[in-house]
Amino acid sequence: MEALEELTTYMVGYCLGYLVEIDFISKEKASCFWYTCSDIDKKLEDSGLLAGTSIDRNNRPFIAYRSKISMKDLIKAIPHESIHLAQIRKGDYEPLSGYSIWKGKKYINLNCDDPNYFSAEHQPWEAEAKSLEEKVRQVLLEKIPDLKCL
Repeated sequence: MEALEELTTYMVGYCLGYLVEIDFISKEKASCFWYTCSDIDKKLEDSGLLAGTSIDRNNRPFIAYRSKISMKDLIKAIPHESIHLAQIRKGDYEPLSGYSIWKGKKYINLNCDDPNYFSAEHQPWEAEAKSLEEKVRQVLLEKIPDLKCL
């Protein structure tokens, strides 16, 4: 496993660990049934995203990040995407092509520059992730203090 992928996997693990501690997700659901990768740059760039969370053809969730992402941007993105990973594993969120299912209801996906992107009315999975991400990021930085220097 390349160094950045290994670091990213650890970062996601720490983020999920915190989400288990606060009972956002069960330990079983936070298991290693997920992975990280950096091989979909074009799709992320076209969407204007640093990273994203989805489900592969085998129904396995993953977090993808740009292969040339800075550490500062990775520290910004991973806590947010880890929350989406937990939402998927809990069964609350299913990202699909052009739309998403949130707790059984279908929503059209908005572009990341849309003013309603983080709206609970339009994309509740994004609103939930936005509300939790700063605390998750703080915990991540406590767990890996060397990241604060980057």
